[in-house]
Amino acid sequence: MVERIQVESNNAIEAMRTSIKSVDEGVALGRETDAALQKILASARTSTTMAVAIANATVEQVRSSQQVTQAVHRIVTTVEQLTVVMPHVELRRGVKELEWVLFKCHQIERIDGAPVHIRDLRVTGNRGIETVVLTYVAAGVEYVRSYDRDDFFSLENR
Repeated sequence: MVERIQVESNNAIEAMRTSIKSVDEGVALGRETDAALQKILASARTSTTMAVAIANATVEQVRSSQQVTQAVHRIVTTVEQLTVVMPHVELRRGVKELEWVLFKCHQIERIDGAPVHIRDLRVTGNRGIETVVLTYVAAGVEYVRSYDRDDFFSLENR
């Protein structure tokens, strides 16, 4: 009978060891699952932040495009006003220069190495374009900068 109790005790001890091992494995799997879920959560937060940043940048680009379009309309109005006071040949040259400025403005992607969104464009000069004044946003800061004709045309393209 003692022998039988010892066998039963040994069986019970072995069953408890097996159960403890299973519980330990379950706890370890639970920790691994928690770590994986934390990584997924962090990744989802990063994705959400990036999506918001992309949406904000898209809105800013739309605004910039609208502002450039408004600047073009102001230039067209100026050209129409100039037709009254300038000889036809000079007017044609001025219009051609304005077209080049507008084309270049749409091609500019960076100023001083930073990505930019152009908000406004103004040109000045008595005989042709002498100065180009750009209002642009870089890294969330608005700048107004004046360029002589040659410096403007040397700005970085896309």
